[in-house]
Amino acid sequence: MYSESIREFFDRNLPALTVVAAHNDYEDGPRGTAAFLLWPTVLECEAVEGAAPQDVVTAVREIRQELWGRRILAVAACDFEDELPDPPTTLVTV
Repeated sequence: MYSESIREFFDRNLPALTVVAAHNDYEDGPRGTAAFLLWPTVLECEAVEGAAPQDVVTAVREIRQELWGRRILAVAACDFEDELPDPPTTLVTV
């Protein structure tokens, strides 16, 4: 499904984050659920111990922008969502 380069991108460790890609066990969830909850892949991102909060925000921003640049929808569920940019309008779906 994804090219080798995207798998490498998903699995690499960023300076402020550890990132792991996994199958979304909820992709067959109930109807009426927010669309992103039904996507087939999730990225679990965890701050590296001692990482500065702004470095974590920057790393998540870079991940999303990398995915968007590859025309892959991505949202973040975190305490700092308001510090992240909105997706490009060309990727927004209703």
